Amino acid sequence: MDRTRIVRGVLISIILGLLFFFLNQTQSTYTTTELLLRSILVAIVFAILYFVVFTLLSHDTRKRIYGPPLLIGIILGILVGQWLAHALVGLAIGVAIGLIVGAIRQRFFKE
Repeated sequence: MDRTRIVRGVLISIILGLLFFFLNQTQSTYTTTELLLRSILVAIVFAILYFVVFTLLSHDTRKRIYGPPLLIGIILGILVGQWLAHALVGLAIGVAIGLIVGAIRQRFFKE
């Protein structure tokens, strides 16, 4: 994995975790410790998704194989998540479905 991709992913994850903490600090009913743990969890999940997705999409052939299923999976996951009132769960399910469909497509389109 590229060093720049790792550094960029870690920096974006830290910024996202801090934003999540400060934006929810005034509005949430959670204690500071719970909110801090949730912010760390958000940053870790984002970093994992960032590394997985951008590692998969680092080559042109993989972009063609994984790109459309990921996009469609994320959109459908968000819609289902909104319908179930859990958008983040829907997003995670959409990413997982997109990765699974991409892996199946990669098996069929081996070059």
